[in-house]
Amino acid sequence: MQQIQQTNPRARNSATWRLPVAAALLFVISTWPALYGYRVIRGYASLPTVPVSRQRDVAIRTPNVMPILDGRGIAVTANGDIYAIDMVTGRLISFENGTSPTERVIVPRRGTERLHEPQSLCVGPDGLIHVLEKLTGTVSTFDRSGRTISAHQMVSPGDGVLTVDADGNLFVCDNRDGLIRKFRPGGHPDFAWGDDKTPGAAPVADVMGLTASRGELYATVAGQNVIVRLDADGREIGRTRALGNVGTLAADPDGQLYMGDSLTGRVWTIDREGRTRARLVGADGDQEIFENPSALAVSGDGNLYVMAGMSIAVYSFTSGEESR
Repeated sequence: MQQIQQTNPRARNSATWRLPVAAALLFVISTWPALYGYRVIRGYASLPTVPVSRQRDVAIRTPNVMPILDGRGIAVTANGDIYAIDMVTGRLISFENGTSPTERVIVPRRGTERLHEPQSLCVGPDGLIHVLEKLTGTVSTFDRSGRTISAHQMVSPGDGVLTVDADGNLFVCDNRDGLIRKFRPGGHPDFAWGDDKTPGAAPVADVMGLTASRGELYATVAGQNVIVRLDADGREIGRTRALGNVGTLAADPDGQLYMGDSLTGRVWTIDREGRTRARLVGADGDQEIFENPSALAVSGDGNLYVMAGMSIAVYSFTSGEESR
């Protein structure tokens, strides 16, 4: 007897809607990068630009002294002295008055060992220099001659960054635990600061940049490409998506923030709400003046210091006006 093959109506209906859905998903997946790129480019074009002029370069000029190989941190004092760290060679280097002929390796000193992969530094209001070591999670504090004042393991070993506020409080990110920890002057944790579940710390992970300004703390978060704001008590009060790729942060005396984008070689201005406001360009409009901004600092007179690998460049703002 001949068998009659029957077709399942549900299977037929399922096949009819699955094919268009799969095609639509394929279209979205294939066009999303282009659409996202268009949105970013349009966002770039809509932002005003701020012109800056390159004043001078600061680098090691002394013969037989190894140049900076992998600069990861820079700080500028009120009188214009520059301090920089070289992660590869484990050195802390000073440039008195911010000029090349005055460079001096102050750590390691004779009879002392080099730093263990220094990755971030800052200078406190008392003039002391704080350096975070990647290999140990130790924050070492030095005076301006390079003499060790203290050394405490404050966070887990691994990638991290630190900053200091106007009162000398240290903020150190512990990316292994996903926390930003606060320490009072002297190195003691401030357990009154931060989240109720993590006294002395705020739950912010994947931090790339950190700066304190006017009682608030700003952190750039890599995974979400956002800028997080914390108030004086360590509570999150804002989380804003950045237009460019997030990176190192610095603040000027007026509270203006600057963010380095090492992937595209840009420097952005950020307002106090964490919103991207403008991008820096050359005085002639050149948009490729920053090669690989790995660290930023701003001096008391408003000049911007940009570390890019082996060198430090000093920029001044040519005009207070923004252009489109």
